[in-house]
Amino acid sequence: WQEVKDEYAAWLDQNQAQSVRLREFAVDPEILALLDRLYSLTHHAKLAPHRPTLHRLLHVRRLDTLALIGEVHSIATFATPGAAEGVDAARGLCERERSLLARISREAKRCWFQDASSISGGKAGGPKVARSFGRHAAHYLGSFVAALLSGAGCAEQSVHAERQGAPSSPQVPRLVALSCHDRTLAALASFLDVDLEKIGFASHFVFELHDQGSGQFQICAFYNGDPFQGGHWGSPRRLPLGGSDEVKMWDALPEGSVSLDDFAAFCRQAASPPDIPGRLPVGVPRSRL
Repeated sequence: WQEVKDEYAAWLDQNQAQSVRLREFAVDPEILALLDRLYSLTHHAKLAPHRPTLHRLLHVRRLDTLALIGEVHSIATFATPGAAEGVDAARGLCERERSLLARISREAKRCWFQDASSISGGKAGGPKVARSFGRHAAHYLGSFVAALLSGAGCAEQSVHAERQGAPSSPQVPRLVALSCHDRTLAALASFLDVDLEKIGFASHFVFELHDQGSGQFQICAFYNGDPFQGGHWGSPRRLPLGGSDEVKMWDALPEGSVSLDDFAAFCRQAASPPDIPGRLPVGVPRSRL
Protein backbone atom coordinates (compact mmCIF):
# COMPACT_ATOMS: atom_id res chain seq x y z
CA TRP A 1 0.00 0.00 0.00
CA GLN A 2 3.05 2.26 0.30
CA GLU A 3 3.24 2.29 -3.49
CA VAL A 4 -0.20 3.95 -3.78
CA LYS A 5 -0.28 6.14 -0.69
CA ASP A 6 -2.76 8.68 -2.06
CA GLU A 7 -5.25 6.04 -3.12
CA TYR A 8 -4.89 4.15 0.14
CA ALA A 9 -5.26 7.32 2.24
CA ALA A 10 -8.52 8.21 0.45
CA TRP A 11 -9.89 4.68 0.88
CA LEU A 12 -8.83 4.53 4.55
CA ASP A 13 -10.51 7.84 5.43
CA GLN A 14 -13.74 6.65 3.85
CA ASN A 15 -13.56 3.20 5.44
CA GLN A 16 -12.97 4.57 8.93
CA ALA A 17 -15.87 7.01 8.58
CA GLN A 18 -18.16 4.14 7.52
CA SER A 19 -17.15 1.78 10.32
CA VAL A 20 -20.26 0.40 12.01
CA ARG A 21 -18.46 -0.25 15.28
CA LEU A 22 -16.66 3.09 15.43
CA ARG A 23 -19.98 4.87 14.96
CA GLU A 24 -21.41 2.84 17.84
CA PHE A 25 -18.38 3.59 20.02
CA ALA A 26 -18.68 7.32 19.29
CA VAL A 27 -22.05 7.54 21.09
CA ASP A 28 -21.40 5.00 23.86
CA PRO A 29 -21.14 6.84 27.24
CA GLU A 30 -18.84 4.16 28.65
CA ILE A 31 -16.45 4.46 25.70
CA LEU A 32 -16.47 8.27 25.89
CA ALA A 33 -15.69 8.07 29.60
CA LEU A 34 -12.76 5.76 28.82
CA LEU A 35 -11.37 8.26 26.29
CA ASP A 36 -11.44 10.96 28.97
CA ARG A 37 -9.84 8.60 31.47
CA LEU A 38 -7.05 7.70 29.07
CA TYR A 39 -6.41 11.37 28.41
CA SER A 40 -6.19 12.07 32.14
CA LEU A 41 -3.70 9.19 32.55
CA THR A 42 -1.49 9.91 29.54
CA HIS A 43 -2.14 13.52 28.48
CA HIS A 44 -1.82 12.25 24.93
CA ALA A 45 -2.62 15.32 22.81
CA LYS A 46 -4.53 13.33 20.20
CA LEU A 47 -6.95 12.14 22.88
CA ALA A 48 -7.77 15.64 24.11
CA PRO A 49 -11.53 16.17 24.67
CA HIS A 50 -11.74 18.94 22.07
CA ARG A 51 -10.63 16.55 19.32
CA PRO A 52 -13.27 14.88 17.07
CA THR A 53 -14.47 11.63 18.64
CA LEU A 54 -13.48 9.51 15.61
CA HIS A 55 -9.98 11.01 15.77
CA ARG A 56 -9.71 10.11 19.46
CA LEU A 57 -10.95 6.55 18.89
CA LEU A 58 -8.46 5.86 16.12
CA HIS A 59 -5.51 7.05 18.22
CA VAL A 60 -6.39 4.81 21.15
CA ARG A 61 -4.71 1.94 19.28
CA ARG A 62 -1.24 3.23 20.15
CA LEU A 63 -2.07 3.06 23.85
CA ASP A 64 -3.35 -0.48 23.45
CA THR A 65 -0.02 -1.39 21.84
CA LEU A 66 1.84 0.10 24.82
CA ALA A 67 -0.39 -1.87 27.17
CA LEU A 68 0.28 -5.11 25.25
CA ILE A 69 4.03 -4.55 25.40
CA GLY A 70 3.79 -3.76 29.09
CA GLU A 71 1.82 -6.93 29.77
CA VAL A 72 4.39 -9.06 27.94
CA HIS A 73 7.40 -7.50 29.68
CA SER A 74 5.74 -6.76 33.04
CA ILE A 75 6.40 -3.05 32.58
CA ALA A 76 4.03 -0.64 34.29
CA THR A 77 1.85 1.25 31.80
CA PHE A 78 -0.59 4.09 32.58
CA ALA A 79 0.12 3.57 36.29
CA THR A 80 -1.09 6.25 38.70
CA PRO A 81 0.20 6.77 42.27
CA GLY A 82 -2.22 5.64 44.95
CA ALA A 83 -4.56 3.78 42.58
CA ALA A 84 -7.89 2.88 44.13
CA GLU A 85 -8.65 -0.68 45.15
CA GLY A 86 -9.73 -2.82 42.21
CA VAL A 87 -7.64 -0.84 39.71
CA ASP A 88 -4.87 -2.68 37.87
CA ALA A 89 -1.72 -1.11 39.30
CA ALA A 90 0.32 -2.16 36.25
CA ARG A 91 -1.82 -0.12 33.87
CA GLY A 92 -3.93 2.23 35.92
CA LEU A 93 -6.99 0.66 34.26
CA CYS A 94 -9.57 -1.71 35.67
CA GLU A 95 -10.30 -4.95 33.85
CA ARG A 96 -13.38 -3.53 32.16
CA GLU A 97 -11.49 -0.47 30.90
CA ARG A 98 -8.69 -2.65 29.56
CA SER A 99 -11.24 -4.78 27.70
CA LEU A 100 -12.86 -1.71 26.13
CA LEU A 101 -9.44 -0.39 25.09
CA ALA A 102 -8.72 -3.68 23.32
CA ARG A 103 -12.11 -3.58 21.52
CA ILE A 104 -11.49 -0.08 20.17
CA SER A 105 -7.99 -1.00 19.06
CA ARG A 106 -9.23 -4.14 17.36
CA GLU A 107 -11.71 -2.15 15.27
CA ALA A 108 -9.08 0.45 14.36
CA LYS A 109 -6.88 -2.37 13.04
CA ARG A 110 -9.79 -3.93 11.16
CA CYS A 111 -10.33 -0.61 9.38
CA TRP A 112 -6.77 -0.65 8.01
CA PHE A 113 -7.61 -2.92 5.08
CA GLN A 114 -10.96 -4.63 5.60
CA ASP A 115 -14.37 -3.29 4.63
CA ALA A 116 -15.69 -1.81 7.89
CA SER A 117 -19.14 -0.81 6.64
CA SER A 118 -20.47 -4.16 7.86
CA ILE A 119 -19.47 -6.78 10.42
CA SER A 120 -19.21 -10.56 10.35
CA GLY A 121 -22.53 -12.10 11.29
CA GLY A 122 -24.40 -8.84 10.76
CA LYS A 123 -27.91 -8.69 9.31
CA ALA A 124 -26.63 -6.96 6.18
CA GLY A 125 -24.03 -9.65 5.60
CA GLY A 126 -20.34 -9.65 6.41
CA PRO A 127 -17.54 -7.38 5.17
CA LYS A 128 -17.19 -7.50 1.41
CA VAL A 129 -13.98 -8.64 -0.26
CA ALA A 130 -14.56 -6.25 -3.17
CA ARG A 131 -14.77 -3.27 -0.80
CA SER A 132 -11.63 -4.23 1.13
CA PHE A 133 -8.10 -3.09 0.30
CA GLY A 134 -6.12 -6.23 1.13
CA ARG A 135 -5.83 -7.60 -2.40
CA HIS A 136 -4.29 -4.29 -3.44
CA ALA A 137 -2.22 -3.69 -0.29
CA ALA A 138 -0.52 -7.06 0.08
CA HIS A 139 -0.43 -8.49 -3.44
CA TYR A 140 3.38 -8.53 -3.45
CA LEU A 141 3.58 -10.15 0.01
CA GLY A 142 0.96 -12.77 -0.89
CA SER A 143 2.72 -13.59 -4.13
CA PHE A 144 6.06 -13.80 -2.32
CA VAL A 145 4.67 -16.23 0.26
CA ALA A 146 3.37 -18.41 -2.58
CA ALA A 147 6.77 -18.22 -4.27
CA LEU A 148 8.54 -19.24 -1.06
CA LEU A 149 6.26 -22.23 -0.62
CA SER A 150 6.85 -23.31 -4.22
CA GLY A 151 10.62 -22.82 -3.89
CA ALA A 152 10.87 -20.03 -6.47
CA GLY A 153 11.12 -17.36 -3.82
CA CYS A 154 14.04 -19.15 -2.18
CA ALA A 155 15.86 -19.23 -5.52
CA GLU A 156 15.21 -15.50 -5.90
CA GLN A 157 16.65 -14.85 -2.44
CA SER A 158 19.70 -16.95 -3.31
CA VAL A 159 20.38 -14.88 -6.42
CA HIS A 160 19.94 -11.68 -4.39
CA ALA A 161 22.42 -12.97 -1.78
CA GLU A 162 25.01 -13.70 -4.48
CA ARG A 163 24.65 -10.17 -5.87
CA GLN A 164 25.28 -8.79 -2.38
CA GLY A 165 28.41 -10.89 -2.05
CA ALA A 166 26.90 -13.19 0.56
CA PRO A 167 27.07 -16.98 0.37
CA SER A 168 24.01 -18.64 -1.12
CA SER A 169 22.68 -22.17 -0.95
CA PRO A 170 21.15 -24.12 -3.82
CA GLN A 171 19.01 -26.05 -1.32
CA VAL A 172 15.50 -24.96 -0.47
CA PRO A 173 15.39 -24.23 3.29
CA ARG A 174 13.01 -26.18 5.51
CA LEU A 175 12.05 -23.06 7.45
CA VAL A 176 11.66 -19.44 6.34
CA ALA A 177 10.71 -16.72 8.85
CA LEU A 178 9.38 -13.31 7.81
CA SER A 179 9.02 -10.55 10.41
CA CYS A 180 6.63 -7.62 10.15
CA HIS A 181 4.50 -5.10 12.04
CA ASP A 182 0.84 -5.69 12.93
CA ARG A 183 -0.29 -3.49 10.04
CA THR A 184 1.44 -5.75 7.51
CA LEU A 185 -0.06 -8.82 9.18
CA ALA A 186 -3.50 -7.21 8.88
CA ALA A 187 -2.84 -6.53 5.19
CA LEU A 188 -1.93 -10.18 4.57
CA ALA A 189 -5.07 -11.33 6.39
CA SER A 190 -7.20 -9.05 4.23
CA PHE A 191 -5.40 -10.33 1.13
CA LEU A 192 -6.43 -13.85 2.17
CA ASP A 193 -10.05 -12.68 2.74
CA VAL A 194 -9.98 -13.49 6.47
CA ASP A 195 -10.79 -11.46 9.58
CA LEU A 196 -8.62 -11.94 12.66
CA GLU A 197 -10.27 -11.76 16.07
CA LYS A 198 -7.05 -10.49 17.62
CA ILE A 199 -3.68 -9.21 16.46
CA GLY A 200 -1.75 -9.36 19.70
CA PHE A 201 1.93 -9.04 20.50
CA ALA A 202 3.97 -11.40 18.26
CA SER A 203 0.88 -12.64 16.36
CA HIS A 204 1.78 -14.76 13.37
CA PHE A 205 0.67 -16.98 10.52
CA VAL A 206 2.26 -20.37 9.88
CA PHE A 207 2.09 -21.96 6.43
CA GLU A 208 3.19 -25.59 6.44
CA LEU A 209 3.96 -27.35 3.16
CA HIS A 210 3.14 -31.06 3.12
CA ASP A 211 4.41 -33.38 0.39
CA GLN A 212 1.58 -35.73 -0.63
CA GLY A 213 3.74 -37.60 -3.15
CA SER A 214 3.55 -37.67 -6.95
CA GLY A 215 4.38 -33.96 -7.08
CA GLN A 216 1.30 -32.96 -5.06
CA PHE A 217 1.63 -30.54 -2.14
CA GLN A 218 -0.86 -29.27 0.45
CA ILE A 219 -0.66 -26.12 2.58
CA CYS A 220 -1.81 -26.20 6.19
CA ALA A 221 -2.41 -22.64 7.42
CA PHE A 222 -2.37 -21.73 11.12
CA TYR A 223 -2.76 -18.45 13.01
CA ASN A 224 -1.88 -17.51 16.59
CA GLY A 225 -3.24 -14.12 17.59
CA ASP A 226 -1.93 -13.98 21.16
CA PRO A 227 1.05 -16.29 21.80
CA PHE A 228 2.27 -14.46 24.93
CA GLN A 229 -1.14 -14.78 26.59
CA GLY A 230 -1.37 -18.52 26.06
CA GLY A 231 -2.80 -18.53 22.56
CA HIS A 232 -2.21 -21.53 20.34
CA TRP A 233 -2.41 -22.47 16.67
CA GLY A 234 -5.29 -24.87 16.94
CA SER A 235 -6.24 -26.82 13.82
CA PRO A 236 -5.20 -25.80 10.30
CA ARG A 237 -7.83 -23.82 8.42
CA ARG A 238 -8.88 -24.10 4.80
CA LEU A 239 -8.28 -20.70 3.21
CA PRO A 240 -11.19 -19.26 1.16
CA LEU A 241 -8.99 -18.56 -1.89
CA GLY A 242 -11.60 -16.31 -3.47
CA GLY A 243 -14.47 -18.74 -2.88
CA SER A 244 -16.67 -16.15 -1.17
CA ASP A 245 -17.56 -12.51 -1.73
CA GLU A 246 -17.50 -11.94 2.05
CA VAL A 247 -14.54 -11.81 4.43
CA LYS A 248 -14.60 -14.81 6.78
CA MET A 249 -13.65 -14.95 10.47
CA TRP A 250 -10.53 -17.09 10.85
CA ASP A 251 -12.06 -19.33 13.53
CA ALA A 252 -15.14 -19.87 11.35
CA LEU A 253 -13.12 -21.35 8.49
CA PRO A 254 -13.44 -25.11 8.06
CA GLU A 255 -10.55 -27.22 9.22
CA GLY A 256 -8.33 -28.63 6.52
CA SER A 257 -5.76 -27.66 3.93
CA VAL A 258 -5.52 -26.29 0.39
CA SER A 259 -3.36 -27.39 -2.50
CA LEU A 260 -0.20 -25.47 -3.32
CA ASP A 261 -1.39 -25.14 -6.92
CA ASP A 262 -4.69 -23.55 -5.84
CA PHE A 263 -2.92 -21.22 -3.39
CA ALA A 264 -0.39 -20.09 -6.01
CA ALA A 265 -3.15 -19.57 -8.60
CA PHE A 266 -5.14 -17.47 -6.12
CA CYS A 267 -2.10 -15.32 -5.31
CA ARG A 268 -1.43 -14.71 -9.01
CA GLN A 269 -5.04 -13.72 -9.66
CA ALA A 270 -5.33 -11.60 -6.49
CA ALA A 271 -2.20 -9.67 -7.45
CA SER A 272 -4.41 -7.77 -9.91
CA PRO A 273 -7.43 -6.84 -7.76
CA PRO A 274 -10.66 -5.66 -9.40
CA ASP A 275 -11.54 -1.98 -9.31
CA ILE A 276 -13.58 -0.92 -6.30
CA PRO A 277 -16.43 1.52 -6.97
CA GLY A 278 -15.52 4.94 -5.67
CA ARG A 279 -11.81 4.15 -5.39
CA LEU A 280 -9.21 6.16 -7.22
CA PRO A 281 -7.57 4.50 -10.25
CA VAL A 282 -4.53 2.45 -9.29
CA GLY A 283 -1.30 4.40 -9.32
CA VAL A 284 -2.87 7.77 -10.16
CA PRO A 285 -2.08 10.51 -7.60
CA ARG A 286 -5.12 12.36 -6.25
CA SER A 287 -3.61 15.66 -7.38
CA ARG A 288 -3.86 14.55 -11.02
CA LEU A 289 -7.60 13.80 -10.91
